[in-house]
Amino acid sequence: MKPDRIPRVASILALVCLFSISSQAAAAAARGSGGSEYKARFEQGKGTLQPWKQGTTPPKTFAEAGLLNDATIVWTGLYFDGGTRGYLLMDSAGKFFAFCTGPGLQSKEIPKRIDAPAYSRLFIGGLHHSSAEMVAPGSDTEVWLRSLLAKE
Repeated sequence: MKPDRIPRVASILALVCLFSISSQAAAAAARGSGGSEYKARFEQGKGTLQPWKQGTTPPKTFAEAGLLNDATIVWTGLYFDGGTRGYLLMDSAGKFFAFCTGPGLQSKEIPKRIDAPAYSRLFIGGLHHSSAEMVAPGSDTEVWLRSLLAKE
């Protein structure tokens, strides 16, 4: 390739990359806007649209969570705290149930220690582990939630 053509080829490649990145960002924003709507509805409807209450027996089924069996995951979000991932279930009646996986990096209890494997802990009742109750490892609740995650 002639030396005078290198800058033109480089600028064409840069434009192609920029277009590709902006298209991906636009698609992600479009997906995220629907998710933001669900998250906002969840926050506004706490106590009315989320039938299961923290402090009560952890649910093992949709019915125990106060949801219809057609509930699906309508929102997922990754937090920048070391890996907390929030999930929001919603059924056809508009009722929500929130749960999340623990971060890869543990918090104050064991600072700077990494979980093995990642997402090994589950929490229910919130979109972030700091506002949710931990699920007992090996419990029916954990089995139920992991089966939902496997379908995602």
